Amino acid sequence: MRTLNVAIDSFDKGNMFTVALPRKNRATKIMSCSLHSGYQTEGDGVLWVMQHGAVLKSHYTAADIAHSDRMNSMAPLNNGDVVMIEGKEYKLRVKGDYSDCAMFDLV
Repeated sequence: MRTLNVAIDSFDKGNMFTVALPRKNRATKIMSCSLHSGYQTEGDGVLWVMQHGAVLKSHYTAADIAHSDRMNSMAPLNNGDVVMIEGKEYKLRVKGDYSDCAMFDLV
């Protein structure tokens, strides 16, 4: 079972993971995502997934390349997958191809 950590901020590459986002009449899209807490208000306990768009740079550092390699080799999470977050089991619920693309429901 995969363990996920809440992202420190939107630039926390160490805690990013991939999610498979099925789309109508098109191929499934694999997106880089991060886990966040406080969906509607800070401290509400709701765990949600934010997808990250592609970023182009004029120069890629060794850390950038290592991050890309890690993300590309990672098996994506799919709707219904169960993961461990803060010592509890949660099930992924994909909402769609949006910036807030998924939620985690306590099992």
